[in-house]
Amino acid sequence: SIEGLITFPNAAEITALDLGHNRLINIPAKSFSSFKNLESLYLQKNSIDFINSEMLHGLSHLRKISLSRNPFTEIPNNMFHYTPLLHSIELEGNSLKSFNPEVIQNLPHLKKVWLAGYERWLNAEFKANLRRQFPAIEFDFENYCSWR
Repeated sequence: SIEGLITFPNAAEITALDLGHNRLINIPAKSFSSFKNLESLYLQKNSIDFINSEMLHGLSHLRKISLSRNPFTEIPNNMFHYTPLLHSIELEGNSLKSFNPEVIQNLPHLKKVWLAGYERWLNAEFKANLRRQFPAIEFDFENYCSWR
């Protein structure tokens, strides 16, 4: 259960947290707020079917996040509001029905986004528009993330 993380001893000292492969389904708002210095969060290969827009509240030092291979279908537009230093987002292989560019609009340090596995809606025009709108960001539409 994710609830135990709220009172995790020495949470503020942890810089990386790997919760991948844990069958997590729901992550409540502010679940990671005691992890003040967290830089990397790995939530890949769980069963997360809903993304709470307040899930990352308090993670102002977060630089990498992996949310790949979960069954959620959408990402709230303000999902990364609390993570201004984010530079890598792994979103490949989920059940996303679309990707709204507003999700990454206010992330000045963002360098790479993995979006592989969405051939049914991720067409050439959409890819070109993303690259034109965010020229400083590398989008990977074919490969799975190499750092996780």
